Amino acid sequence: MVKLLVKENASQYNQIPPLKHSDQSFSLTDLEKANILNNFFTPTANVDSFIELPDRVFRTNNRLDNCVISEQEITDVLYNLLPNNAAGPDEISNRMLKSTATSLCAPLCLLFNCSLKEGIYPNNWKLDNVMPL
Repeated sequence: MVKLLVKENASQYNQIPPLKHSDQSFSLTDLEKANILNNFFTPTANVDSFIELPDRVFRTNNRLDNCVISEQEITDVLYNLLPNNAAGPDEISNRMLKSTATSLCAPLCLLFNCSLKEGIYPNNWKLDNVMPL
């Protein structure tokens, strides 16, 4: 049997704490701990890898994969940025984006349309800098 050692202040751990074996020895490395946990939980798993998943039913007809953004729309948005506002998480200032709008519109258009079509959005696009006033 494997027991998880719990320290009184668990927030001090940035990783999985040492695992104690039934023979009172400890696993300290991440690989040992991963193998122990894998061996412990694998027999309890009931996974059928040959099962067919049901068809995906959409709850709405609205889709982002059929949205198309034009270069002109991107240029318009970039020209309307307020140059003195703070930069986003990418730390590119609005002044820089506005001054390079004509050069950036084509690659940004390609990037945005590809992202919408594939349904894959970079994690950085989900971030924002928020400052309480």
